[in-house]
Amino acid sequence: MGWSTTYVIVINYKKWKMKNVNINHMRSIFGRWILFLVISLLQTLVITLGDMYILGTQAVSPYRFVFYGLLISALFSSIIYTIVHLLGNVGKAICIILLVLQLGSSGGTFPIQMTSSFFQALYPKVPFTYSIGLLREAVGGVYIPAAQRDMKNITNWYSNNVDKRYYFSSFKISL
Repeated sequence: MGWSTTYVIVINYKKWKMKNVNINHMRSIFGRWILFLVISLLQTLVITLGDMYILGTQAVSPYRFVFYGLLISALFSSIIYTIVHLLGNVGKAICIILLVLQLGSSGGTFPIQMTSSFFQALYPKVPFTYSIGLLREAVGGVYIPAAQRDMKNITNWYSNNVDKRYYFSSFKISL
């Protein structure tokens, strides 16, 4: 949900310097990310509510469907922003590669057992796997242990990503 929106925004992402404003480096990083996050969350609200009320998709737990969608969107916008902020244009290419790898290895397009051993090895390591699991739980009925496992993995991805953005922001690679 949030991957496509954040990537489209990030394509047009240019770093700007605010003149005559005394803001430290970390505040500027998080301030810019908030813009990406808000746009991604708004787009996710439109998608999830549109799925249910315009397209007529039935979810056993519509509140969880929207909540999980927002959580997933926050994770993906965080991942993309961090990669692009640290690596610039190379990061944009890496995001596309990650998208393709995750689509093939998440089990969302077709059963993971039908894929090559490369994608089966990636299956437990990519966040799309757990995102798809959460959305399946909301649509088809919630099995609490599976939802907790997926939620734990997504929040771990998110917290690790925020840590990386914080610690590596001063070591930005200029390419």
